[in-house]
Amino acid sequence: MKEGLLVWDAVTHSIIRSHPFLAIVAADGPGMTSINGLVGHSGFLGCRVYCGVKCRHKAGAPIYYPALLKPSDFEVAGCDHASVSVMDIPRAYSGDYSSNLKKLVEESHTETQYKLNRKLTGICKPSILMGLPRTFGVPQCCGLDLMHLGAMNLTDLLLGLWRGT
Repeated sequence: MKEGLLVWDAVTHSIIRSHPFLAIVAADGPGMTSINGLVGHSGFLGCRVYCGVKCRHKAGAPIYYPALLKPSDFEVAGCDHASVSVMDIPRAYSGDYSSNLKKLVEESHTETQYKLNRKLTGICKPSILMGLPRTFGVPQCCGLDLMHLGAMNLTDLLLGLWRGT
């Protein structure tokens, strides 16, 4: 694929070499986790745009929630970090995906190490998109869930703009 994709051109009756570029991959939340390799919305670092905001969970519960404000009298080990102001949310894709993936792959020799590294990096596996040579990179090429923007007709507007209709 690095040399290009051979495609039959029916107009010229010849094979041409194409260099496709993958700009945006779209899927719903659960589907995107199988594409981008991130832990998903219920993980400790569950932000879909890999911003690095830590989530919290109830005592004894395995599912994390993106609660920015620390609840009163909340003392759950590993989840009792300070509140995060909406104004201080890190920008999208501010996490170092490449070095975190390297850490996950190279330092996870046992199941226990893997689970800890998965929690600390927000990555559960390498993305299937990493084999493509021409993309914006993972997770930057993974778009947000546009289905939930339908109430504002934004999805229809953006798709029309992108398609030139």
